[in-house]
Amino acid sequence: MRTLVPNRRLKGSPVLVHSRSTIASCSCLSLLVSIALVLLTSCRTVPKQTNTPMSVPELNCALSYSSGSPVSGFTHVDSNSLGAERSLSVTVTLAALRQMPMNHLDPAESQTRMINVFPSQSPLAPVARLLRGTRLGYTEDAGRLIRDLTARESNNGIVLGRLHGVLPQRVTASFHLIERNPVDIRSPEKFEIQIYRGLRTGANKKEEQSLGSLLEIALVATGKIKQYVSFDRDDVEAEADEKGDADQIELEDRVTETVLLKTRQIRERERLAILLPSPFGSEELRALAVAIEINPPPKESGADLETHALCFNRCIEDLGRWRIGNQTSTGGRHGIGRSDLEDTIGLLYSPLNERRALLYLAQQTDASLAADIALSGTEVVFGSLSRTVKDRYLSGMVNDAEVLGWTLERSSYRILADLLSADQVTPQLEAMLVRHIGQVGRHVSTLEELLASSGNTDEFRRSVVSENFIYLEDISPAARTRAFEWLAARGKAPDGYDPLAPLKQRRAALRSIEKGLELR
Repeated sequence: MRTLVPNRRLKGSPVLVHSRSTIASCSCLSLLVSIALVLLTSCRTVPKQTNTPMSVPELNCALSYSSGSPVSGFTHVDSNSLGAERSLSVTVTLAALRQMPMNHLDPAESQTRMINVFPSQSPLAPVARLLRGTRLGYTEDAGRLIRDLTARESNNGIVLGRLHGVLPQRVTASFHLIERNPVDIRSPEKFEIQIYRGLRTGANKKEEQSLGSLLEIALVATGKIKQYVSFDRDDVEAEADEKGDADQIELEDRVTETVLLKTRQIRERERLAILLPSPFGSEELRALAVAIEINPPPKESGADLETHALCFNRCIEDLGRWRIGNQTSTGGRHGIGRSDLEDTIGLLYSPLNERRALLYLAQQTDASLAADIALSGTEVVFGSLSRTVKDRYLSGMVNDAEVLGWTLERSSYRILADLLSADQVTPQLEAMLVRHIGQVGRHVSTLEELLASSGNTDEFRRSVVSENFIYLEDISPAARTRAFEWLAARGKAPDGYDPLAPLKQRRAALRSIEKGLELR
């Protein structure tokens, strides 16, 4: 119904006014239109969540074996002394996740033994950067945890691979995840988990076959670390001006970071889960999940036993290739040619590359003490070793890898022996000597005699073994213990010997092995 009402402000001009019922109808209509618009807008701005497949770069999963531990590097292991029936079974499952789970397992910092970064001016790092935020824990069913994580809608992850292998004594099984087609010529982005089964200190042959062995795990990742540096060079300042940042700039360097976990004793059935940030540059692959399962060797015939035997044979083949790969015509087991040797020694004259060059030379020539000095030695000790190598090379005394290896080892021991005789050696360096040569590292005169009488690294190491056997009869309990622990760590300790046992018992154990004892 419409009525004409005179407007007092507009004289003689009537206006059209709706009744109350008409106004109410229009208000309801407006409300319905507003609700419809809100619902339509919400549907357009919030897409429906779908479980789309996860896109990850092409990655290769592989398993390889090497003799020695992640800390010691290459050490000789007689494959004839290994056996499938004494090798544990190990299975590693690798999975890709869209995001890093933060409410599972425990932070890895409390279970980390050492962090190494290469290349870097500070090879020993206090905290992890590439693998920052890693979490791990021992669970009853690590595989189930991985399945639960990959099944979540937020992750919608995928299993990248499930690898089966074996764990003989003194052998490292390395499980690799590496780019199939890297985008540049630099080291490809990769992740590797190294699992080493070591000897329990003081174990005899019967105990070595039990499951009470030592477990050593290293997480190795190669990727890019973002760094912030102050502007102290013109080129950096120019780049900063472009980005509009007056104080610092973000750089990316590709490094290899190794996180060595604390050593622990293997339980009868080991179940370990690890969650870590992904070192790969994929936008979707933000985290990796790893499940490790270690079991006793299968005893009953069947598919499991056949698989175990095949894995063991593969391990023996890898150890054979590893040994051959560490042999060249210029130096027996040494894997560096003359041209590489000359180029690397040339880098010793560069302050930026000096440490990494010496570390590379030490690793390639099996100079283990020199490698430790390159990693963690003070500037005084490291500088003295570097000058010795350069001087001997310029004088023509270093002409192949074998000579270089012995030069590095002998020079390293002599530098530390001089500091020890002058009472200037630090506890860290003294511990380094004891770790490498046992009780011999506590006696300067004995060390100097062995260096003078040895013509190469092998002769020196055989002499060190013999001297530590002699120290088993020392009057000092501490000296006997250090010698025994050093021999036991290398599988050379005599069975039945206890360094703290009464004299009669110790001598009886030593006499029982005098005949037919061969020092390797």
